[in-house]
Amino acid sequence: MRYRRRMNRATVGRGSAVSEAVPPWLAAAGVAVCLLVIVGATWRDAGTAAHTFVDEQFYSYHARRAPLSEAPVPSYLYFKVFSATQACGDGSLSCARLLNALFFAAALPFLFLVGRRFASWRASAAVTVATAVGPFTLYTAQFMPEATYFFGLWVALWLVTGPWPRARLQALAVGVAVGLLALVKLHGIFLSPSFAVIVFLLAWRAGSAGRWREGLLAVGLFAVGFVTARLGVGVWLGGRAALDVLGRHYGDHASDGAVKTLSELALAASVVLWRHVMAVVVLFTVPVVSLLTLSPLSPSALPGARLDRVRVLQFIAFVLVLPLLAMVAIYSAKVAGLGPYELPDRLHMRYYNFLVPLLMLVAAAQFDHDAVSPRWFAPRRLVPALLVFGVSLWALVRGLAPVLPVSVDCPDLLILRGEPGWFLAGAIGGLLALVVCLPRPRVGGALSLFLVLPLMSVGEGVVATRDVTASRTPTTWDTAAEIAQRFLDEDARERVHIVTFDAAGGFRALLALDARDATVETLAEDAEVVRPSAPKDWLLLIGRYRVQGEHRVAIAGHGFTLVHFE
Repeated sequence: MRYRRRMNRATVGRGSAVSEAVPPWLAAAGVAVCLLVIVGATWRDAGTAAHTFVDEQFYSYHARRAPLSEAPVPSYLYFKVFSATQACGDGSLSCARLLNALFFAAALPFLFLVGRRFASWRASAAVTVATAVGPFTLYTAQFMPEATYFFGLWVALWLVTGPWPRARLQALAVGVAVGLLALVKLHGIFLSPSFAVIVFLLAWRAGSAGRWREGLLAVGLFAVGFVTARLGVGVWLGGRAALDVLGRHYGDHASDGAVKTLSELALAASVVLWRHVMAVVVLFTVPVVSLLTLSPLSPSALPGARLDRVRVLQFIAFVLVLPLLAMVAIYSAKVAGLGPYELPDRLHMRYYNFLVPLLMLVAAAQFDHDAVSPRWFAPRRLVPALLVFGVSLWALVRGLAPVLPVSVDCPDLLILRGEPGWFLAGAIGGLLALVVCLPRPRVGGALSLFLVLPLMSVGEGVVATRDVTASRTPTTWDTAAEIAQRFLDEDARERVHIVTFDAAGGFRALLALDARDATVETLAEDAEVVRPSAPKDWLLLIGRYRVQGEHRVAIAGHGFTLVHFE
């Protein structure tokens, strides 16, 4: 018994998450942070117009107006939950934003609890608060599934990392959670292989005998839970259409694309991947080094010891992040050139930025243990540090110059254009923290978590807030569509054809008009407009145009005209 106690103290460490005392006021502080997030996001988003017009119009319509069986993407659970916004009438966007804020705030306790399993409460709280004030809150303003997906992902991570009395039941529960996640957003399907690998590893490590059998059994139970949730709940909500795993929308994308040959796709994807790597490295320098640095682990360390848990967290982060980086690179290369907004310089970081707190937790866990640090010039520490330092420096000098920061794609990078000085200070601070981490890993980790991370998160949050509130003043497209929406009955709105000179403005008007069959066309000003094909008999002209054919002007406003063909 005496020997066992000495062994536990040596392997877990006095600073471990297991033995560390948590102050009694922390729970109240956590509730206060969640309430502040809900109130702050709702207050900020109030009165602002839509931001991502095509996507928001798409999700808004299918959540409120269309039957689930006609959904072109398999987000049946999201559409079902957000169909509640129908009760808000014209205020459906405000109700969706409130739901987004609730889901985002509800994810924060799970994020903190995951962190507590690997790091101290201080480091976990720092990562949680940084996430709460960071740029991801921009998604609460949009009628899109990002905030709900963020919640579901951290619930799944909480399930997979938690101590369960029965490991087999845990595997089944994780499968159900990931299956439901895929019904919020299709991308959950791409996470399922990663979670299967994680479930296998954890079951394999926990088994004292028959490890391979336990691991394979856990994967089988995970698959049962995933398929039951994805197909069972999907068919219950969406009918037979739910059997199409990708859905009509993404199925079309998979079969089309500007890149035709495998070599062209590989080259284009490598360029996109390099830009994503530069962006992630320059924003999260020390966390990336922590992910690449293998912590020393004594052969006698017990499962559950601090360094053992650091290894597990590194593995989880690797298995989740790397496939998503590859997927987004291939997808971006595939769809580049398909439309006016599918540009190769856009970085679709929203396909993985919900995992950014996981990278931060890896750094927190690694720098938070009490193990004796190895020599700073040890290759397994020096090589990753030099590699990341070089990539970050190159990105700062010229690597990120061609990147086009778009709020819906990469709110983390909006600071690059909105507050370049702030961005430069944070990036240089990350490099300095990395230099300090080599000889003094705990000091460098503290600088990264408690100085650089808050600095960058606040700066990114400020720029994201500025981007949201900039749309508070209505544009001509908003005004024209809102007046038409109130003037026409529901049937007439379906027969409207919008003509404008700005494509983004046209989709903005389409969203405000809130009609399933309304169409939009981009046409240069002063052009002649003829009667659209039947059954369209209403024209909403936003700009200067000449109308051919017998018609009457129903409304003539400042910069727009509503025309009806007799």
